Amino acid sequence: MKNLKSLFLTGLCFLMTLGLQAQQTIHAMCGVSILQEQGIDTDYYYRLTNSFLGEGRSLDTYSNGNNEPFMGQTGNYSGQLWKFTPVGNGYYRLTNSFLGEGRSLDTYSDGKNQPFMGQTGNYSGQMWKLTPAGNGYYRMTNTFLKEGRSLDTYSDGKNKPFMGNTGNYSGQLWKLTKVRKIKTNTNTLTVTTKPTQVNGRNVTYVVYENNKGSFRQTGTKKWGEFNASGRQYNSFVETHRDAWSVYLVDKNRGGMRIQIDLHTKKISVDGKATYTITKSRKAYGMNVKTVQYKGKTQTGSFKETGAKQWGEFNASGRQYNSFEETARDEWSVYLIDRSRGGMRIQLDLHTKKVSIDGKAYYTITDANAN
Repeated sequence: MKNLKSLFLTGLCFLMTLGLQAQQTIHAMCGVSILQEQGIDTDYYYRLTNSFLGEGRSLDTYSNGNNEPFMGQTGNYSGQLWKFTPVGNGYYRLTNSFLGEGRSLDTYSDGKNQPFMGQTGNYSGQMWKLTPAGNGYYRMTNTFLKEGRSLDTYSDGKNKPFMGNTGNYSGQLWKLTKVRKIKTNTNTLTVTTKPTQVNGRNVTYVVYENNKGSFRQTGTKKWGEFNASGRQYNSFVETHRDAWSVYLVDKNRGGMRIQIDLHTKKISVDGKATYTITKSRKAYGMNVKTVQYKGKTQTGSFKETGAKQWGEFNASGRQYNSFEETARDEWSVYLIDRSRGGMRIQLDLHTKKVSIDGKAYYTITDANAN
């Protein structure tokens, strides 16, 4: 009899390959998690929405210091990009791009058990289980409260997340949507080991002969040569770029021509290879300081004006808006204008777009890290 039962369960487990509905029916009997079978791609960020609010609202975190979770209007915000990190036994840690891995989704132990973004640690409230609930949705519970409490959202208009009694509620049915690949942040990129990261079209900074000197982009179509102490002593105009190189001319020295070649790792002066490139860097989310943009009726720029401070400037160079920097990631800088109701700005160097409250308004035409 025992052998017949074993054979029966083996046959049922085989049916898991026939479709999601069969999997949902028998996964408990087979002892296999559907989530584990399908797998979460830990190299990607996910958006979290639920059946109650639909895809117009996504799990996000405030930028007010407390960083409590809320259901924000769906948009291209770093707080809505969630990373799943396995912690063992089928559980995951949830962090987002905005706060980084130093803060994890947790629940208070005060009886109300509200979700919050706690300092990452070995806490049971930060160990989340995702249980298939049908039609591509999952129920989210954690080790601290166990399966008697599930992540839910209130229906009072504010839709604040809470840990509700587990039941057949649409606010407890969560959908995971893959958004984009997680990039590893590196401030300085070595050409010899990562040639695809920096190329002639995006490079803004090169070091030659092991810090003997450097060439840096100083503005739109403008470059400078600097000594080891950081003092600029030559100026150049950028004439053009290709996949491998940037081409400069020094009009003050009879039209001297410079080629910064990231393929051969050489800097040539009037056609003669003179220096060896030892490091290079591009303008990206982690080091960009100036972004030029163009809209249908206007042009302007966003510039870093101080520590965590940015300004928006018109074509004449006059500042007319101020912002606070809230976060950066591999692709973008995230700003907030508290004087205009918390308006959020994203400078996205990947899509080359400036977005306002999740909507792309301007096209980025240039960016540099100087």
